[in-house]
Amino acid sequence: METVHSKRSLYQCFNAKVCDHVVMCVKGHKLGRGIFPQVGTYMVALGKPLEVLACQDCPDFDKMGEPLKKNERGWIKNATNNN
Repeated sequence: METVHSKRSLYQCFNAKVCDHVVMCVKGHKLGRGIFPQVGTYMVALGKPLEVLACQDCPDFDKMGEPLKKNERGWIKNATNNN
């Protein structure tokens, strides 16, 4: 049986920490796009997958568990929340 490959997520890494209103990497990796090195906590609240490019081949990725299921992420649920 072939296994389905899932992307690495910030939900799975011990190095992802919330500071103020952002999720940052304690190892210093840039998680956001453009000039912003972090991901806003609003993305967590909406239950977005948080599968950022920087994590996919990161040598410092410290896996703490399996990916969260879509229905286990976030606390803001509405009709426009498209994960």
